[in-house]
Amino acid sequence: MTQIRTWIFVILKDLSVFTFYFILMRFNLTHETYTKDMMSSFPEAPRMTFSRMLFASVYITWLPLIVDFAVVSIIQSLLSNRATKNKLWIFAFGILIHIPIILFWLVMNTIGSVNINTALMVSLIASVVFAGLIWMVLNMKTKTLIENSL
Repeated sequence: MTQIRTWIFVILKDLSVFTFYFILMRFNLTHETYTKDMMSSFPEAPRMTFSRMLFASVYITWLPLIVDFAVVSIIQSLLSNRATKNKLWIFAFGILIHIPIILFWLVMNTIGSVNINTALMVSLIASVVFAGLIWMVLNMKTKTLIENSL
């Protein structure tokens, strides 16, 4: 069951990076969609549907996703004895195991494979918070969450 949760977590957090990016570009939330550079390199941005966003996210992240699963599994096995019911620690752990994929995209930017613009930077930051929340949801029992909120 732990491996299934780990796969779900890795898939959701890794796909969230570019799904957030495509949403930001689709709705021009960072005012970059209609710039000359963006229209020449990514003219489809204003017309992307949600299903195309998901497909493009899978296409872009399939190899990093597989590598990230291995990295997350190793980190999880090394730190599994520190398991706690503290919500803040669980949230922070979700962020901690998302750092390798963030570093991957920063390295890809450094070598010139990816250009990090404002939309991608915002989506990387949003994905960090999303990773923490998803890790909390997947690793805290619903009953415990309900009891603690009452």
